Amino acid sequence: MSLDNRRQRAADLRARRESYLRSRYSRLEPEPGWRGPIHSRRRLYPLLMIVSAVAFSLVAALDVLRVLAGADRLESLSNTLIIVGLVAGLPAAVIGTIERSQMPIGSAERRAATWRGVGNIVALVLIVAGWLTRTGDQGALGVGSLLLVWSGTVVMLVTGMIDSGLPTQP
Repeated sequence: MSLDNRRQRAADLRARRESYLRSRYSRLEPEPGWRGPIHSRRRLYPLLMIVSAVAFSLVAALDVLRVLAGADRLESLSNTLIIVGLVAGLPAAVIGTIERSQMPIGSAERRAATWRGVGNIVALVLIVAGWLTRTGDQGALGVGSLLLVWSGTVVMLVTGMIDSGLPTQP
């Protein structure tokens, strides 16, 4: 296969992909992109992810204050923020799963969405495990609980940056 044939084939594949994305999202968003119709048009999805990330980050900060200052009053606030983050993260996960299923198979966007979804599942499992260890031993805040919640928060923040290199237009 000559170089010209390969270039032509690559151009044809790009044109087919663009045509597919335009037909898929033309009714729902004015400019097709890798982001699905809910992700880019609705403000709920980004808001839920921001609430979730901020809640978990605040938990980590409150835990540091609680350990350094010995302020036990921060315990209930930390536990409440973990619940808020989990409640905000679950609908965002459903929306992300729906949009991933609508992406072309084998595309870079779908691979990024898969990694992001797996990373967020790992983060939520770590955070839930940390929350359960807090509530299990009469609310004792141990090193294990801190490491679980902090690790989950870091994983969630890292997975939030996975798609930053993807183009917003096909």
